[in-house]
Amino acid sequence: MSNLTIALEGKELEEYIAKRFGKKEHKEYMNKQRLNREKQMKTSELQTKTYGIVDTLTRFRFVDEFQKIRPNNFSYEGLHALFDYLEELSYDIGEPIEFDPISICCDFREYESFKQLQEDYENIIDFADLEEHTTVIRLEDSDGFIIQQF
Repeated sequence: MSNLTIALEGKELEEYIAKRFGKKEHKEYMNKQRLNREKQMKTSELQTKTYGIVDTLTRFRFVDEFQKIRPNNFSYEGLHALFDYLEELSYDIGEPIEFDPISICCDFREYESFKQLQEDYENIIDFADLEEHTTVIRLEDSDGFIIQQF
């Protein structure tokens, strides 16, 4: 004699319980399933909600607020590029990114040229090598770029 296990779900499971055990057990099972679904939904909602005081920054407000707090860390073009990068990253990871200029300044650095970068990272030989080590945000109409420091 062999053991056979069949997994029933949804409507099939409901019908099996109703036939096998009767109306009372079927009703109890359905209530238990409903409570489990509600519990899962509440847990899911708690995990996806952002708590605390949240303010959404536009590109121009991001630049203005950043320049008030840390005016000498990034150029105007660099702040725009950084905003685009962080906004896209937020969508990619599915989470908001906290506006913390001090942390951003610790994580990212703007360079005017590759030669300037090599003063800090002598072992990097070209852009391809740099892009293998870290995130590079290139600035439009410029030789400048921002890297995530490593």
